[in-house]
Amino acid sequence: LGGDGPNATPDVGPTPDVGPTPDVGPTPDVSPTPDVGPTPDVGPTPDVSPTPDVEATPDPASGSNESGTDAPADGGDTNPGDPDAEGPTAARNDTDTDDGSSERVPVSESPILRNGEHLNPDGTLKPDVRYQTGEFEYIYTTDEHGRISHFHAEELHLTERESRLRHDPNTPGKLENDHAGHLAGDRFGGSEMLDNLVSQLRRVNLSEYKKLENIWARALDPTQPGGPRHVSVEVTIDTDPVTGRPNYFEVEYTIDGKWNRQKINNL
Repeated sequence: LGGDGPNATPDVGPTPDVGPTPDVGPTPDVSPTPDVGPTPDVGPTPDVSPTPDVEATPDPASGSNESGTDAPADGGDTNPGDPDAEGPTAARNDTDTDDGSSERVPVSESPILRNGEHLNPDGTLKPDVRYQTGEFEYIYTTDEHGRISHFHAEELHLTERESRLRHDPNTPGKLENDHAGHLAGDRFGGSEMLDNLVSQLRRVNLSEYKKLENIWARALDPTQPGGPRHVSVEVTIDTDPVTGRPNYFEVEYTIDGKWNRQKINNL
């Protein structure tokens, strides 16, 4: 089309000369990594002394004590030289030896006290003792709290007294409706003091225990057929260690060698 009209392409002229690309020169030479030399020789690892040999801790389950002495397997004394170190044995008592020292012996092997030696000044019983008391000197045993734990009559007797002795009513652990009950009844010459009396339920004193006493009395009565017969009695008392009141009575007796047993609940 061309021409100078309004539709003609304008003349922008020749492309300007920008000249040759400048020379930036060669890439600079970077120095090589310096040589730090060989790794220094620190020498061999020092010789550490061996760990000292520590004595093994005793195994408590092995039955050995700290000194390495074997503990007894039967639960007895862990130190035979200590008379107070004891295992689960029968009730025990302090007894003087010939050299003046004191050792613990079972109550069943301790001497039998007589003439009130088993009583404290206030009338209470000494702990862990055997003693005799009453008209026929029946044998009794106390526990570690000074409570009667056993009553034993190798041969029960009837008293010839016609009057009943007035007894001490203040038995240990006595409840409001309890009676002060005899272990060896008054008719058998039993003591009227706390060395023969325990707290009993009313029904025990007047019924259950009394029924046994009636059986014994009939057997000892010379007017009864076959009488008098030999009667022995053993009573074990299970006592509350806090109150001193009996929980039950385990009664064993023989009449001419025939053995009988009865448990009487006191709760």
